[in-house]
Amino acid sequence: MEKLRIAVVGAGEFGRNHLRVIAESPRAELAGVVETDPSRAGAAAERFRCPVLELADLAGRADAAIVAVPTSAHAEVGCALLEAGLDVLVEKPIASDLASARRLADTARERGRI
Repeated sequence: MEKLRIAVVGAGEFGRNHLRVIAESPRAELAGVVETDPSRAGAAAERFRCPVLELADLAGRADAAIVAVPTSAHAEVGCALLEAGLDVLVEKPIASDLASARRLADTARERGRI
């Protein structure tokens, strides 16, 4: 069985939980972590033995990404990932307002992504 390559965007408390679960999964490969705080990114990369990546690096290196950034950035980050061809799991709440949530759903539908 081919492993699903998953990246995690955000290495805060929720992001670290996702990083741990993916790193321990026999069905997934941790493609990398994206984090704006260099020290947090480095610590996560070392702990979970994965590369630190930029959002723009994920296309072709990951099949899916988990968005674990502050809610106010969910739509911006999620839409960028969807547009890059990745499926996304967005931490709850999906967005900070209904328009942003619709933007995420519309982008996923337009790009044929989950």
